[in-house]
Amino acid sequence: MKKNSNKFIELTEVVTSGLASHMSKSKRRTIAVNKDKIQCAYPESSGYTILQMRRENIKVEEAYGEVSIKITIEVPY
Repeated sequence: MKKNSNKFIELTEVVTSGLASHMSKSKRRTIAVNKDKIQCAYPESSGYTILQMRRENIKVEEAYGEVSIKITIEVPY
């Protein structure tokens, strides 16, 4: 088994702030996420991906397929 020492992945977060998000363009920022802290990830109908963390959800710009490849963890057999 190859050990992956990099626990963090870089993604682009789509920042929305309540009611203002419907009236203006969403802001984007680069974030680093610890793969061990992700509870689950699922695609959204708009093409974005939602990362469910312990206490919050993070919407990222990358497609679900791309995110799932980045967070894939090798399981020893």
